[in-house]
Amino acid sequence: MEIKRCKKCGEEKPLTEFYKGRLNRGGYIPRCKSCIKAVMAAFYLKNKDRILSRSMAWAKTNHVHVAALAMVRNRRRGVKPKRVFASEEDRMAARGDYKRVYVERYPDRVNAAKASYAARFPERIKAFLATATARRRAAPGVVTGAEWKSLLIFYEHRCGQCGASGEKLTVDHFIPIIKGGHHSWDNVWPLCLKCNLRKGTRMPLEAHPPHVTERQEAACQAQA
Repeated sequence: MEIKRCKKCGEEKPLTEFYKGRLNRGGYIPRCKSCIKAVMAAFYLKNKDRILSRSMAWAKTNHVHVAALAMVRNRRRGVKPKRVFASEEDRMAARGDYKRVYVERYPDRVNAAKASYAARFPERIKAFLATATARRRAAPGVVTGAEWKSLLIFYEHRCGQCGASGEKLTVDHFIPIIKGGHHSWDNVWPLCLKCNLRKGTRMPLEAHPPHVTERQEAACQAQA
């Protein structure tokens, strides 16, 4: 077995521990594989952020090439290849088509999943529907499910105007959207259906809903 001395660590190792190099004397690189790997690992740790950012930028610019390489690699492994799209718009269009076909093929599964989600997270559904309605009316702002849940807890699941409990609560805009109100946490409060219809688009006498007023008063007391 032929032996070669590593130029870096000075140890004598068999030729299988050296990379081949056509331009090097003897046809092998002077440093052993272990030393080269150690140098590369140290360089990676020292420049990890720069290397990752450059790799991500390249992959984003050449996403079609990256997908093609992944397809070849998966084919060699026996994995079902993924589709390659020329642009992000094509990928989103294909995803929409897949969802449409799935809904048409398995309507019972989709309806059961929707019902289960609505039963587990009613606040999220209420906030989502209210946000969708506000967007259709070009109102700025977003109210999340967690924010709407916190408002229900503040008002003890009662109507913010009449104080009735056990009624179905709606998302009402304190300052109506049609009069410049935003769809945000500080401009929505829970009202029962009767109070919501009675209030309509009339402007309130107060400047803010009770939960905002109480927070402002608490902030002023803390500063004092």
